Amino acid sequence: MPCLTVIVASTRPGRAGRRIGDWFTAATAYDASDELVPDPERDAAATVLLDEVARLAAALTPLRVTA
Repeated sequence: MPCLTVIVASTRPGRAGRRIGDWFTAATAYDASDELVPDPERDAAATVLLDEVARLAAALTPLRVTA
């Protein structure tokens, strides 16, 4: 079963939280129905979702703070 973990720290948590919430909802819906009925549109949407998460991760990489 695929697993997606996204950790975000932001000075503007409202906006980041809404976006992550949208992605999480989409990923959960995709994962829950994936085994029931194949759906090319849903698969395409999941690809877009994962591309956006990768873009966000790349944008946040320079902002990482080490302890």
